[in-house]
Amino acid sequence: MSPVAPPGTKWSYSNYGYNLLGRVVELAGGQDLSTAVQQRIARPLGLRRTLLPTSGNGLSKPFTHGYGLGDVAPTQAPAASDDATDLPASCLWAHGGMVSTLSDMRVWSRALATGALLEPEVWAEATKNPIPFTFAGNYNGPGKWRYGLGFVETGGFIGGEAVSPAYESTAMYSPTRRTAIEVVSTKNPNAITPPPMFQALAMAVYGTDIGFGLTPEQALAPTFKGAAG
Repeated sequence: MSPVAPPGTKWSYSNYGYNLLGRVVELAGGQDLSTAVQQRIARPLGLRRTLLPTSGNGLSKPFTHGYGLGDVAPTQAPAASDDATDLPASCLWAHGGMVSTLSDMRVWSRALATGALLEPEVWAEATKNPIPFTFAGNYNGPGKWRYGLGFVETGGFIGGEAVSPAYESTAMYSPTRRTAIEVVSTKNPNAITPPPMFQALAMAVYGTDIGFGLTPEQALAPTFKGAAG
């Protein structure tokens, strides 16, 4: 397969790319990815309920059910029949199978945004020249977003976002403001997705002149119509 573009000139996301990286970790470290995550990330940071499940959905009680199976539209309220909680998260593996809590994500978002688990030269390379991007279907809304090596950035907040058939989430941290903001939805898809929800929350706390490139009204306007919309 031919490259999408020369390195550093264009953004293009691929779930499979993260699965390839997961396999690289296994081959380089000689252990399965789930174990590597625990030894290299979860335990050093003190994350108590964060894991990459090897079977099932990885959830332990109490947990919130998620919805989104079938033909649930972004503007449609889910029904009990749309419960997708039992979908095995293990099948998503390196590109989206992690299970965590809001408390753990607060710790993780700070570590990610400050490069706490990386050597300084590696973190400098990861944050060098992030690429502006737009997700399919206007998922991130009309604001300004950039993509680095494994993280997203907007208005000085650094973090990540994730989508599964039952849940959506965005966890962001601002090193200069020392603030973590996390948004989780138990339905997928939604007309107002977690990324612009996060931006609206940040503007409510710090004001509109934050560098997101949009107003609170724009952040809270239903815009996502689905990846194929």
